[in-house]
Amino acid sequence: MNPITVVFTLIGGLFLAFSLRIISLTVFGDYFYSHPWWIYFIVIGIGVSATMSAKCWIEEKKHGKSPQCYLTLGAKIPHEN
Repeated sequence: MNPITVVFTLIGGLFLAFSLRIISLTVFGDYFYSHPWWIYFIVIGIGVSATMSAKCWIEEKKHGKSPQCYLTLGAKIPHEN
């Protein structure tokens, strides 16, 4: 990992922590604290899944792979003579 990536990751983490702290001091903080904690993990998981799906789709487009290259005709059964 190069140093620029580490620095931007740390800055992003600090910004996220600061933003969450500011939101918790507002009316929205009451909304966030009124829901169970595991709901937020589900929402974050959906977001990460969508991001990874988009990333893979862009990578496939970049390398020219089509969805047809992943299709198979099923199990190959040897012919008995």
